[in-house]
Amino acid sequence: MRIATWNVNGVRARLQYILRWLAARKPDLVGLQKIRVIDREFPTREFESAGYHATAYCHKGEYGVGILSRRKPTVVRKGLPGQDDLGARLLTVAVDGLELSSVYAPYGDVEGRARKLAWLKSLREHLAAPPPAGSARRVLCGDFNVVPEDRDTSTGARNPNALNFTDEERRELSALLDAGFVDLYAHRHPDGRDRFTYWNYRWNRDSLRYGVRLDLILGTRRVVDRLRDVRVDMDYRKPIDGLLPSECAPVIADLDD
Repeated sequence: MRIATWNVNGVRARLQYILRWLAARKPDLVGLQKIRVIDREFPTREFESAGYHATAYCHKGEYGVGILSRRKPTVVRKGLPGQDDLGARLLTVAVDGLELSSVYAPYGDVEGRARKLAWLKSLREHLAAPPPAGSARRVLCGDFNVVPEDRDTSTGARNPNALNFTDEERRELSALLDAGFVDLYAHRHPDGRDRFTYWNYRWNRDSLRYGVRLDLILGTRRVVDRLRDVRVDMDYRKPIDGLLPSECAPVIADLDD
């Protein structure tokens, strides 16, 4: 089973790029974030033509999350209790004994750091509930807008007061891991160098040297036990035949059935 996560920064703007990636990588399940469309504009037909069931959760064309699945999923949840004012940021489905959640955490500037921390806490509390019957494995993937460790930035250092780097944000992410999830990339590649997933061209327009790791795939122990490999798909962080990439690269995890 191949599971992937990708902050696409506009599903309509990147549609042809995404379809090319789907044809090349053939994932079974994909969590999409920052899809930036209203519900009726989500390209369901195009994804169905590519062989995927498409589910989306969108608000007013802002933020938004989606899931693509080879097999027909059952929708478990859209949104977090009491957090809808921050936009459509959580979508959970169940398929083939696995529960998959696609998340797009608040950045924290416009929304405010306190509200971001409250959202992350709400996510952890939501996941403390047992999964639905028949979903023994859980995967939580997406853009968490938290840099987990200093080594997850190319400078190897941080401003402790900067968004995505604060101790408070990291504590919330750590609490999520303590609640029973494992960071699959960090588990498989504890010393991996090619770990960054996000590069902002405003930092350096001509290179990808300055990156951070914001996009994660987390899994419960039954997922970790089946993990074969996980990687950042850097081939799809470049322009291809005139098609422009997102600022984030896809992250792919391969599991034994």
